[in-house]
Amino acid sequence: MALRCDLAVDMAEGLDDKRGFLCNVIYGKYNIKREDVTVTPANSESKSGVARGRYVTVIRGNAEKRSEDEKKYFIKVLAKAISDVLSSSVFKKPFSVLVIGLGNGYMTADALGKRVCEKIICTRSFVKDCDSLISVCSFAASVAGITGIDSFEVVCGLKEQVNPDVVICVDSLSAFRTDRIGRAFQISNAGIRAGGGSGKPSKRKIDEETLGVPVLSVGVPFVVSARKMLQDVYGEELNYDPIFPEEDMFVTPRDVDGILNECVDVISAALNYALNPQMGFEQTLSMMP
Repeated sequence: MALRCDLAVDMAEGLDDKRGFLCNVIYGKYNIKREDVTVTPANSESKSGVARGRYVTVIRGNAEKRSEDEKKYFIKVLAKAISDVLSSSVFKKPFSVLVIGLGNGYMTADALGKRVCEKIICTRSFVKDCDSLISVCSFAASVAGITGIDSFEVVCGLKEQVNPDVVICVDSLSAFRTDRIGRAFQISNAGIRAGGGSGKPSKRKIDEETLGVPVLSVGVPFVVSARKMLQDVYGEELNYDPIFPEEDMFVTPRDVDGILNECVDVISAALNYALNPQMGFEQTLSMMP
């Protein structure tokens, strides 16, 4: 059984046939790297496991901040990546944005979406008094195991009531490499399937085709596949029970709480600044909940 993860850069690295993958790499200060991968129609999703679309991955030098200047610089780099993907996916300037937090907020490694939503500057309630601001609202969708409602159903219901121009989904991701945890921030316009990286995906994908509006996904990995780690150590695929080929374990570092807190701060600040840059960077940081 082919192993899969949520990071396009990790999936692309393991492919022998990279037709349909266009990649551009840029390096910034503080050892920050930005990888821009565009998956074209020449790619076969059934073989590569990567949906067509644009994937911008901003890789931080460390999972924790090295200095206040480094953290602010990274937030600006991430905000620019979000703005770039947003502008390439939306033909008109959006006037309303719905930010959705996916994942189980009671599980640290899956709580990114919920925690980011708590720090989004929601302007929808007062945007009529300030024409220069984009209307922003947020909602943590949780998971079907807690609410009994599939994430896709929650997003569809909110989309019908709120009628946003753009939906941005924030979720914890899975990776193939431990050095990606808390460092590889992926922004994509290919949509997202909640739980896809863990092998227990939502019934339907949240994307422009199903919702009727552009969908961006923002996330960072907090877990890696144990099968992939063992495969890398031994250099080959190990023997697994053929009756249950999909069985796997996902591991996360012991200091995941601190990594989560830092990632929540960075992503929420980047989203707030990217959506309403006219507020100014320092004022955006000061206004965050």
